[in-house]
Amino acid sequence: MFWSGVEKSVHDLINLPSQKINESTTFLNATINKKSINLRYMADGINSYDMTYVERENFSSILQDKFCAEHTFKNILDYNYEIVVTYIDNNFQIISEVLLDKYNCK
Repeated sequence: MFWSGVEKSVHDLINLPSQKINESTTFLNATINKKSINLRYMADGINSYDMTYVERENFSSILQDKFCAEHTFKNILDYNYEIVVTYIDNNFQIISEVLLDKYNCK
């Protein structure tokens, strides 16, 4: 599953219109910083693009504890009570993982 505009809160998370990232997007690299995440991706199969987005408070620190820049992210869904991350690990396995958001739990 790739980034899509189906989930309402995805736009708040990535702060980018859904037409820029769709089913044909291939993520090449993700660098997780303290307050932002830098993504390198291919949208057209030829050119690579860099994108930086600022996520809600504490989100990158949760990710940074669990992932490294070599992981290729395929999907990040942000719900009020959890964040679901789908990524390709170093063995080229596609893994979906639920991260409980301990900072914003209700």
